[in-house]
Amino acid sequence: MTVEDRESLHQLYLQCRKDYDATCNAIRYAKVHEHPIVSELITEKFSVNKARQDLEAQILQGMEDSSNLEHLGEGWYAIRVRVDKSTLGLMVEPLVETELSLVEQDETTGRSKSRAEVESILPAIKNEPLLELYKVDIEERTREILHQHGVEVDDPEEIGRINGVVWSSHARKRYAQRFLGISSESQADQYQRTHVHEIESDLYRIYERAEHVWSSSDGVEYHFEDENNIMFVVGRYNKVVTLYEEDFGFTKDINRSIVYQQLEVISKARDELDEVREANVTSVQAIDDRTQEVNLQIDLVNAELDALKAERSALSANRVAITKKMSEAEKRFLLESSKLFKKWEGVEYDHR
Repeated sequence: MTVEDRESLHQLYLQCRKDYDATCNAIRYAKVHEHPIVSELITEKFSVNKARQDLEAQILQGMEDSSNLEHLGEGWYAIRVRVDKSTLGLMVEPLVETELSLVEQDETTGRSKSRAEVESILPAIKNEPLLELYKVDIEERTREILHQHGVEVDDPEEIGRINGVVWSSHARKRYAQRFLGISSESQADQYQRTHVHEIESDLYRIYERAEHVWSSSDGVEYHFEDENNIMFVVGRYNKVVTLYEEDFGFTKDINRSIVYQQLEVISKARDELDEVREANVTSVQAIDDRTQEVNLQIDLVNAELDALKAERSALSANRVAITKKMSEAEKRFLLESSKLFKKWEGVEYDHR
């Protein structure tokens, strides 16, 4: 399988996984609201799940023996694991790139970690902000699936929001760690589960003071609250997926100054990028057009070359056939002539 085919397989799998997760969500929604489409969705779920499992099998089969990790794109990784002594399986998770070594196979034995081992490590290396963005995509895909079945979901801007803002569980956990000093991941997670309204109310008061400072190319918005130097990461549908403190190892005032100075540097760099793109877009298009023409000419030359090679092969085969025919005729001649004309040793003959 070529690199391009492998990348296409990855993209197909990620889309199929998204469809599967969204279909599961749609089933739950339909059951809660007693919509008569549950059986149809369950049938779709089985079909999508079969396709997902087939794609996982292809990914697992094509993984290199030298590594039990394969990047599928968008921060998601396939992890080869031991299901039992004789069976290998696949786990697919969004991982923090700098922590991949924690789930890598043993370099000496090449032995993959067990599923249980990887599951115990995952909480420390899972890319939770990316997972929250994924959940936003799933919510959107769920609405699309329900719409295809004639079910319209209530306005997503109002469901589960405080003043139009949705807070992810990861954002609430980060609040417990950053503002309340709960360092333990498990304790912070437990706290956010039992103090949802309290945390979200406090977060919104902080978020109100934040200023929108950046929009990324993939639609993620960044809001900076400079009293606490907190950066809010906001996905689609106004969902805050995470928050973090901009801390460069100095005082809050110096850190705040660094943030605003760096924003100016980034803004200037983006303006320069836009200028370079605008100035060179015509040249790039001309190069692309000429490249396409050259590729067409190459295809024509290759076709002509293939035809000439085929003709050469035919000529060579024809020559071999003729030579063989001549050789057989000569052998018959020598055989017949030897019956009457004998040759003597020591006599030189003129072969003409």
